[in-house]
Amino acid sequence: PLQMGMGLVTAAEVVVRAPLNAMRQQPLSTLSAEARECAAVSDQCYCYVDKEPRRLSDFTVAQRVLTLDPDFNCELYAVYCTPDGNPILGFTGTRFGTPEQGEDVLPDTDIGVCGCNRLVQENPWIYETVREVARKYGGKRLILTGHSLGGSRALIAAMGGDGTSPDMDVSHFVHLVHVFNPGSGLMPLAWQGNKDKVFATIHLHRIFRDVVSATNFPCQLGGKLNITVYSKHPD
Repeated sequence: PLQMGMGLVTAAEVVVRAPLNAMRQQPLSTLSAEARECAAVSDQCYCYVDKEPRRLSDFTVAQRVLTLDPDFNCELYAVYCTPDGNPILGFTGTRFGTPEQGEDVLPDTDIGVCGCNRLVQENPWIYETVREVARKYGGKRLILTGHSLGGSRALIAAMGGDGTSPDMDVSHFVHLVHVFNPGSGLMPLAWQGNKDKVFATIHLHRIFRDVVSATNFPCQLGGKLNITVYSKHPD
C-alpha cells in the first residue's frame, strides 16, 4: 500500500511539473566546466578496463587534463584526478547493448519498483570505494558522478545509504555531486534520504522527457537537490 501510494504521489507530481520543466529547459551548452568534467568521467565509466573501447588514461576538458588513477579503475567505477588533485569518482551506469547488460537488469528493476532497497543494502562496495578514495586523497575535494544507474550509485553514497549499517557512513567524505539522468522510480531514492546526513552540494542534471529520471524533484532530500532540466540538444 505504501509503495502504491507513493507511486500515485510521484505520478501526480510528474504531471504537475511537466509544464514547468518544459518552460525551464536549459541548453546543454550552459553546463558548467565542473559539470562537463563530471559528464566526461561518467562517459569513460562505460568503457572497458582491458578491452576496446578502452578507458582513456587521460583526456582534456576545456584545457584541463583529467588523469586516470590506476588504483581505482575497474568495471564498476573509475577515478580521474583534476589538475588541482581533486578526485572525481565516477560510477558505471546501465551498460545497454553490451554483454554486461544482463548484470544491470536487477539493479535497474530495484530502482524502478523497489525503492532501491537492494541497491542500498546489498552493495557495500559503493561505500568501501568512497572510503578508500577519501583515504588516499585526504584534504582534497571528493566529487562523485555517474549517469543513469551510475548516478543512482553516486546518490546512494552521498546520502550514506539508509543509515542501517555503520559501513554506510561515508556521506561526510563527499563534497560535491554531479549526476546525469539518475534512475528514479515509483519511490525515488532521494525521498528516503536523511537530509541531515547529506553534506555535499548535489547537482542533478536531466534531459527533458527522460523517463528514467522523471521522478527526481527539488523537494526531495529536504530541498538539497539542485535540479536542472536541459533541452535535448545544445544551441
